[in-house]
Amino acid sequence: MNTALTKTQRFFIRILRDHLNQTPTEPIEEIDWPELAELACKHSVNGILYHQCRGFLPPALYPRLTQLYASELYYYRNRLEIFNRLSDALSAAGIMFYTVKGLDVAALYPYPALRTMGDCDIVVHTGDRERAHDVLLEQGLECRSANANEWVFHQDDFEFELHDQLLYDEYFNKSAERSFTERAWEYVTPLSGTRYDLEPGFHYVFLLLHLKKHFIFQGVGIRQFMDLFEAGKKWTLDRDWLDSALKELHLERFNSVCNALTEYWFGDSAGESREDYDEMTRKILDNGTFGFHDEANESNRRNVSLVSGRGPLWWLRIKKLIRNVFPSYKEMRYADCYRPLDGRPWLLPVFWLYRFYRAIRYRKLDSGKRMVEDASVSKSTLQDFENELKKWGISASDS
Repeated sequence: MNTALTKTQRFFIRILRDHLNQTPTEPIEEIDWPELAELACKHSVNGILYHQCRGFLPPALYPRLTQLYASELYYYRNRLEIFNRLSDALSAAGIMFYTVKGLDVAALYPYPALRTMGDCDIVVHTGDRERAHDVLLEQGLECRSANANEWVFHQDDFEFELHDQLLYDEYFNKSAERSFTERAWEYVTPLSGTRYDLEPGFHYVFLLLHLKKHFIFQGVGIRQFMDLFEAGKKWTLDRDWLDSALKELHLERFNSVCNALTEYWFGDSAGESREDYDEMTRKILDNGTFGFHDEANESNRRNVSLVSGRGPLWWLRIKKLIRNVFPSYKEMRYADCYRPLDGRPWLLPVFWLYRFYRAIRYRKLDSGKRMVEDASVSKSTLQDFENELKKWGISASDS
């Protein structure tokens, strides 16, 4: 397998490194500009490409990238304006909250508006979730999804998610992750009104947990590593506390691998090409922002239970098939179409029948075939999946 990066891929990494280090990017010869533009689009860094290369962009790309750059500035400004209004309204209602990822991490970038984001995550106490929901509705937002995970609100093209937890059971089943993130409110400091700021060390560990979740279940793009790099550089971290937290969560090696790779990409003294790092880089570049561009990631979620389960593979396959056909209450209650099930676990058999009806009514009979395929992944495929995770210092059993 050829793991070498193309000249264009290396230039793409250089552009991102220059941007994070606030260094001008110098043009080089023989760059495949359509490939470069596609990479920037796949990883949602169009504005950074324009900002770093606008002095020497090919004429054919200039109008499109200029438009995308202006769009990113517009979305950031207007998202921030809506958020500030929501922040004032939540404070007026006496509802404590903090934010994670997006807006917080964007503030670390040289130009925050160019760190794109799909949504803004707002975390409140469980007891305040209903009141916060009403406040957002009063501010003109529309609730388009309300389940046990998050409530998703929209205004125009802007999305805000309301949470009362940082991690949910369907992704992290280990008690260590749950008990750690449930302590989040112990690691906040007042910011303004009733808005709080998640302490840097705790926020850094959460970014790492979130990165691991995406890596195991669907794949990750380079922007999440950029976030981790900027957080590690610009947040003041209590190293003793951080080391203790990483040890508690068995994240020491994963953090070490991520740091080594981000230093290889973005560090001031980025070194010579390394075959092992280039192989990992190609995987990340193929993924796109959230892993959706790499079809190999589609099987990750179904592989996890087969790789991490206890017992012979044939038994794990049977359990997987039964679970696919008869999902647990925990899994079904999260889906919008089964929302009435939430809080009524005794109705689970009824909703199994309803699920079968929907499969017939909406001609989803091919889903049965997928259920069988999910439970019959080859042993070699499972071994490849596990080996890939080991390169990063994680395993499916960590999920």
